[in-house]
Amino acid sequence: MRLVQALGFALLGLAQPALAETCNANEVGYIASFKVIAGKEAAFESGISNLAAEVNAREPGVVLYAPYKDANGEYWMMERYQDLAAREVHAKSPEVQAAFGPIGPLLAEPPTVVPVSAVCP
Repeated sequence: MRLVQALGFALLGLAQPALAETCNANEVGYIASFKVIAGKEAAFESGISNLAAEVNAREPGVVLYAPYKDANGEYWMMERYQDLAAREVHAKSPEVQAAFGPIGPLLAEPPTVVPVSAVCP
């Protein structure tokens, strides 16, 4: 993740903040993976992209909520929250509850969600 951040800063021509200045030991993260039924990718991408836009616009405790797709066609959601309380607000938010209604039937299996925590110096 730090490499991705460093590359992002470099591509934007910005100086990268020192890790000690940006690291928050209270921050929590999650990496969710989604396997989508063949032929349902476009509908999933639309739904997950709309969800990400809503979450980023409405939830002040969200640091990052962004969908990705790998070369094998598996989808990932990178999630970062200021703290566990912000994650709990997210989990109960109406936009998340509403989004998973239409997204659920597009999945080949239940999503896998792995909690991660910040590594601060």
